[in-house]
Amino acid sequence: MDAQLQPHPGRATPDRPQADESWDEHYRDERDAAYLYRALAAVESKPDRKQLFEKLAVVEDRHAERWRELFAESGRPLPEYTTAKRTRLLDCEAFR
Repeated sequence: MDAQLQPHPGRATPDRPQADESWDEHYRDERDAAYLYRALAAVESKPDRKQLFEKLAVVEDRHAERWRELFAESGRPLPEYTTAKRTRLLDCEAFR
């Protein structure tokens, strides 16, 4: 393929949206969801529900991994991650 026709890694294409700040939030949301599902699993007394929360955490981990791949492919740096205050608050509520 002609070098002029190849899309720049960070640019939008018909099959891929533009890498922008919204990606940062999506990535952080996936990480927060995995964190919260693990917190819920840790306090769940019913084995079937505990297992469900654990499975959901793994699904969210896969979503976060896909976002890491998309960031790498686009050339956009992966944002720093710290668990959101809201997620930590929900975690505290789960232990009540």
